[in-house]
Amino acid sequence: MLFRSGSAVHPDWVRDEPKFKKPAEDYVRLMGCTFKGHPPRCPVKVSVVNPEHPIMRGVEDFTERDEHYQIDVTAPYVTTLFETSSETGGQGIPGGFLFVRGKGRVVVITPGHTLSVWKNPNYQRILRNLMDYYLSGKEAT
Repeated sequence: MLFRSGSAVHPDWVRDEPKFKKPAEDYVRLMGCTFKGHPPRCPVKVSVVNPEHPIMRGVEDFTERDEHYQIDVTAPYVTTLFETSSETGGQGIPGGFLFVRGKGRVVVITPGHTLSVWKNPNYQRILRNLMDYYLSGKEAT
């Protein structure tokens, strides 16, 4: 289980040499998204869009000051868990999603750059649910 890895990669941002370009492209394929940027820290609203998914059970919408990551999802067939919105970063951006990669599951969660997010009970519930789900061995849905 890879935890709190960065998704801030875009292959167009690395030098156009195979030793740099190929690892960046491979990483984007693994993470299932490319990073576009983020505004300065601001209030970011997390909106649950898939409340029935095991990772989101018992999680309510919340707002915390954070880096509002702007990403483009590149993986096909993702299950979106929640979206993020802010005045300066945009509305309805995928902030949590999962998909199957080979024999594994990849879960991307973009909030979590400030202590206030980590202290939020809803964020903590997402992390607990995620670990329970991941360790359960059930098929990704």
